[in-house]
Amino acid sequence: MNDASLIFLILGVIYLLDCLHLVNRNAVVFSSWIGTNFKATFAGIVVGTRSSGVMVSPLLPPLGITYIAQPLPVSFSPTGACSFITQALTPAGRPSQVTRVVRYDEITRLACEGKEVLINGDLFVKCRSPRMARHITEAIRRLVKAEPAARERLVKQLAVESFDVNAVRAAVESFRASAKWLRGACNLLWILMFVVLPVLMFGLKVWFLVLPLVGLLLVLHGVVVGGYWRLHKKMMATESTHRWEGLVKIVLCPPASVRALDLISLDLLDLYHPLAVAGVVTGKSELQRLAVAMVREARHSLPVDLSVSGLAEVADWHRRTMLEAAETFLKKEQVDLSAVDQVPNRTDESVKSYCPRCLTVYMIENGDCSDCRGLALVPLKREGK
Repeated sequence: MNDASLIFLILGVIYLLDCLHLVNRNAVVFSSWIGTNFKATFAGIVVGTRSSGVMVSPLLPPLGITYIAQPLPVSFSPTGACSFITQALTPAGRPSQVTRVVRYDEITRLACEGKEVLINGDLFVKCRSPRMARHITEAIRRLVKAEPAARERLVKQLAVESFDVNAVRAAVESFRASAKWLRGACNLLWILMFVVLPVLMFGLKVWFLVLPLVGLLLVLHGVVVGGYWRLHKKMMATESTHRWEGLVKIVLCPPASVRALDLISLDLLDLYHPLAVAGVVTGKSELQRLAVAMVREARHSLPVDLSVSGLAEVADWHRRTMLEAAETFLKKEQVDLSAVDQVPNRTDESVKSYCPRCLTVYMIENGDCSDCRGLALVPLKREGK
């Protein structure tokens, strides 16, 4: 392998690594390779950690757009908050969580440092973005200052705000309209870097054209860097630290500038519930598929560790509040949730029960689901009874 081949191999590896992202297992990834036909998927369960899995951005032109949305990693109730949510959206189970419970009257110091929320000097929760951390910090601050009688209303308001489909639509439409030319520049940069340049060097071997093309690549790289800065500032004006981090990355690593849009889109909708995002970027059938899965999981969540004082009370209050907000939102969107109460067909007389969460059938009448640990089985009625 000569030096030129090695350089292209390194560039290719850097680019591929930049297409991989670790996301929380409760996150929903919305990707579209072409146009606006977004699909909702979860992080892979094979590669990753207990709390995070790997997702892949579209690798080839037209590169596409990817959004990530997940429920806030904090449960709120009128009495306190906990860095734990009951949700477990993938077969890998509930992601690893800090699981700290605090009452509002116990909070004397509240701070946000980057992606971390600190309460009384200790880590309360680590979020996927600084913006999410600031949002949670401000929510806790409002609840601490509020009168006890007003906290229930504030918590329910927070839940409703996470389903603000109008805000999601405004952000998505603005991003789509403003990102068109930057997306085109990124695609052109990919084609010149990974198609035209190798063809000139290894196929046609017209070396006299290589230097002008490298110059063109540098100019285009500068255009992408400037476009990234302007678009990021427009879409997330308050996220200056995030903007500078992205700028340094793409300036020092030209292959990363091809993914400049990801540096904006991946965090663009992180304050909104996945169902609200699905209501804007996916079709009705995809929204219904995701809604049935998430509502069923919320109605039949995995049991909570009762050894942690106050955890079950706060987490279950938050679960019920979010479920109510989700069902209200889905009713407005005219989503059919009848499949949530689906009962597996009894095709064999030996089948006697099923799990209401994962719908696995069992040949025992009583017990717990082996996959949904601690969740009681439901007896299957015989046909005609």
